Amino acid sequence: MKIQLIDESQFKQIKGIRQIIVHDHARKFASLDLDNLETLGLSWRSDLIEPLIMLSSDHSIAWIGVDQQLVALDLEQEKISVALPLNSNVVQILTSTSLTIVLTELELLLFNSDRSIRSIKGLPDIGSEILLQGTNLIVNLLEGNSLILDIETGIFKEPAMASFF
Repeated sequence: MKIQLIDESQFKQIKGIRQIIVHDHARKFASLDLDNLETLGLSWRSDLIEPLIMLSSDHSIAWIGVDQQLVALDLEQEKISVALPLNSNVVQILTSTSLTIVLTELELLLFNSDRSIRSIKGLPDIGSEILLQGTNLIVNLLEGNSLILDIETGIFKEPAMASFF
C-alpha cells in the first residue's frame, strides 16, 4: 500500500471509476497504490488531514477514511463495498477479526466482518483515540475523559455517561 500526494491534473487523469473518494471542492489529491489493483484516486478539502488506510485482519478489505468520507474497498472483487459520507472527520480506524471500528470526531461506527453496520454511537465530546482491549473498546475524548464500550452488546459501561446516549 502506497499513498502519494499528486496535483489536481494528475488526479483528473485517473479514470472516474477509480476515483474512490472525491470532494467537490478538493484542495488535496493523492494516488493510492494497493499492489495488484489499478491506481486509485482520492481528493479531499482539508490541508491538515491525511487519509487513513487500514487493512482488515484477513487483508481482503482496505478501509480508507479522509475528511468526512469512509470507503471499504473489497480487494478480492476490486469493488467498493461501503461508501459513507460522515457527519464529522475520521480520526482513527481499527480492525479486528470480527469488527472494524471507525472513530470520527463525534461518533463511533462499528462494522461487522461482512461490512454491515453493527452500531453507531454518538460521543459526548470530540473523540481522540480508540483502543481495543478484549471485548472492551476504550474511547479517549479530547477533554481527557474516557468511555468504555462493550463491543458485543454495544452498551457503554460507564453509568455516568449513559445519559448522553
